[in-house]
Amino acid sequence: MVDKISKGDFINVDYTGSEKDTGRVFDTTNEVLAKKENIYNEDSKFGTITLVVGAGHVLPGLDKELTSLSVGDKKKITISKEDAFGSKDSDLVKLVPRSVFKRSRMNPVPGMPVEVGGRQGIVKTVSGGRINVDFNHPLAGKELEYEIEVKGKVTDQKEKVLSFFYLHLPKLDLKDLDIKISSGIAEIRTPNDENTRRYISMVKPIISRDILNYISEIKRITFIDVFE
Repeated sequence: MVDKISKGDFINVDYTGSEKDTGRVFDTTNEVLAKKENIYNEDSKFGTITLVVGAGHVLPGLDKELTSLSVGDKKKITISKEDAFGSKDSDLVKLVPRSVFKRSRMNPVPGMPVEVGGRQGIVKTVSGGRINVDFNHPLAGKELEYEIEVKGKVTDQKEKVLSFFYLHLPKLDLKDLDIKISSGIAEIRTPNDENTRRYISMVKPIISRDILNYISEIKRITFIDVFE
């Protein structure tokens, strides 16, 4: 029997995203491939992930295609630039005085990632005292391709709650969380570790919103910080 994917489903997926024209991989759940493509980041967590269909956890163009899939499907999906990172905006290409970089002891060269005024950009050209910096997203104006495999659905309420912690705090060891769900109330005991509690406290509102929005059986959430 075909198990179709619907909006609001929690699904386990593996995926790889690449530029349509060049084939350059920019995102993947596969650790081996990430290392091969030189996009590995030790702060990232690799492996099958859980996402909620229609929740905006992935690019709009990919999100809307998920409902055309079924459990077990493996498919290549092309995403237009409009449904990815949009078109390039010429107004986001700026001339920045070299003095700005000197203050940060930076020597800008073409292709160099930089941060100017809190914005991330890429140095395009260097000419005398002026530096041309592109503040568009690196994938703006590009058609993308995703290869995605739907591994299964998640139906257990506790696993659904854990998936939001994984999404927002990928380096958190989920075994450190004690979650009990009863009578519509989720009780979440945080680990007895100051740093971990601090990280969790930063995303409590986001995780709580996601839980209440996408797990209909849960009506209230209680966080308990344990000190021993």
